[in-house]
Amino acid sequence: MEQLAVYRHNKYKILVFAIFTVIYVLPLIYFDVFSLLPLISVIAISMFPFTKKIEKEHTNNKMYIYIAVISILTIFVIMYLYINGILDNGIYINNFRVLPSISYLVYIIIPIVWFLKELKINPLTVFYLNKKSLLLTCAICIPIVIRDIAYILNSNFYQYVTLNEEESLYAIYQAFIVAAFLEELFFRGFLYTLLKRIFSFNWSIALSSLVFTLWHFNLLQKLFEGPSLFTVINLIAIFLLGIATACVYDRSKSLLPPLLLHAFIDGGFRYGFVLILTM
Repeated sequence: MEQLAVYRHNKYKILVFAIFTVIYVLPLIYFDVFSLLPLISVIAISMFPFTKKIEKEHTNNKMYIYIAVISILTIFVIMYLYINGILDNGIYINNFRVLPSISYLVYIIIPIVWFLKELKINPLTVFYLNKKSLLLTCAICIPIVIRDIAYILNSNFYQYVTLNEEESLYAIYQAFIVAAFLEELFFRGFLYTLLKRIFSFNWSIALSSLVFTLWHFNLLQKLFEGPSLFTVINLIAIFLLGIATACVYDRSKSLLPPLLLHAFIDGGFRYGFVLILTM
């Protein structure tokens, strides 16, 4: 009986490993413009043994519910006003647009206050890496890096060469700072962590990802103006990105892995690679 149990256990492990391998390899073979396959791969990778065990944190404190509601309404109002051109034109340093609007500082201020007052930690510590989180970072980024290199080196390369050095640098800045850094700091570093004080792990991931998806008002406007398969898949990809980055953050306990994943998905590596090739 023991031998049969061991055999079944080993058979199960082999099956899981085979499925995981297929999921991991698919993004290297098939290019997906929405990065759906890499995101599914990341979600699978984040569930593997070299990552940390999920910790339960929810306390159902009403104060956390109020903070969550007020914070979500605040960012929704800011995004709505920004998309409709009501806010300022942004923060500039030497003619370089650092932030789309001064109101975007909210995405930095709220998480920093949360880290200092509630978690009582230095905000910089959420970007630290240990050996396990470094391994996780490499694992989640490799399929995207290989895919992007292959994509750039084929005929599609020429659409990126049209960008000059300044435009390429700005595209990289947009991917790493304006998109990845601000969004991961707020949605994963603050909102997801806050929701874990209220809900279970699964609900926290689902709700934070849903808020992250709905926050993209520009796509929602397109959806209501004239529904298209492109917009629907784009919104699904954003939802999956929210799930993937939350899973990675929860396992690594660092914002750096999800930040890099987010930046690479948004083309940060792609534009950086092209910039090196064209210098």
